[in-house]
Amino acid sequence: MERLNDTRVDMLPDGWEVRYGLSPCVRAMPDSPNWDADNDGLGLFDEFRCCTSPSNTDTDEDGVNDGTEVAQGSCPSDALDNGDPANCVTLKLTVGDPSGSNSERWNMEILEEGMGKAVVCHCDDGFGTPGSARYALVKGKGSNADHADYFINGRRDLTDLFPVLVGVAPAITGTGAPLLYRIRQAGGAVSFIYTSLDTMNASRYRTHDITGCGAGLGTPLLSANITLVSADGLALSDAFVRRLGQTGEPGVILVEGKASSSAPLILDAVLPDGTVVASAVLPMRVAPVEQMYTRVNLRDGAAVVTPGRPCRPPPAARTPSLCMASEWMRRMHGAGTPRCAGDCGSPAPTPVSMR
Repeated sequence: MERLNDTRVDMLPDGWEVRYGLSPCVRAMPDSPNWDADNDGLGLFDEFRCCTSPSNTDTDEDGVNDGTEVAQGSCPSDALDNGDPANCVTLKLTVGDPSGSNSERWNMEILEEGMGKAVVCHCDDGFGTPGSARYALVKGKGSNADHADYFINGRRDLTDLFPVLVGVAPAITGTGAPLLYRIRQAGGAVSFIYTSLDTMNASRYRTHDITGCGAGLGTPLLSANITLVSADGLALSDAFVRRLGQTGEPGVILVEGKASSSAPLILDAVLPDGTVVASAVLPMRVAPVEQMYTRVNLRDGAAVVTPGRPCRPPPAARTPSLCMASEWMRRMHGAGTPRCAGDCGSPAPTPVSMR
């Protein structure tokens, strides 16, 4: 959102008028000769809001008149829709000052990610009076899903993460060798971030900027890399395991769903010769978040209801190794008391969402 610089209060920013050869010192009016100089059916105000040229009948050169595109619901500034509304989605925006003070006016620009190109410049159609308008945007031009890369996508990504407590046991008596701790997941459907959080503050990342993250525990969370958990497994970082040994308490990794899967998250204790001496299993199910909620579409006629459904993890396997390692990996349920993820009689953890 930005404040408009509009000398003559004609709803057109001064800079936009200069760019297209109009004078910001002359108030544009619907009955002025240059209101629709290109005869495409759009006045200057609509040309500004739709990011079209007031001197070009077909701004995106897709063979369809700008005014026709706006009327039919296609995008007049993007040729990738081929002038067909079926290739677009509709965005409704409302901007204004509902207080009635009429003291200032603002506009809202929608930019194409990575290009910096404005595709909508919405503003109210009266000085301070809230106004709404609908705009067509070309389908399929959004950014990749947050889970499709290996870094934090700003604060919006933090809502997709959930904390898992990871604890390691002392070396097995008589082995005389240190253990390697390996995390794996058969579906390759999750990734995670190392943190310096612990049992008492496992959810602090939701409300505070935290540091001490990443494999070396020396990076701010918003700059930390995300590590994919493969089916073959990944050894926990030395810095993370060392901290667990120093504190004697479980540490926290933040896990993100990447693909649909019902395979559990597994922590193995491995000897140098590759022998797995114990494992802890965290049952889980990863599913698109929209499957977990009932959705109601109120647009274009009668409401369409798509029911959600529970996405519960499968029952935990019960094997002797889970008893040995039942305290090695635990799942935090919100900010409450940690619960075991192994064979310790606790409820199954909540499902993982992905976006």
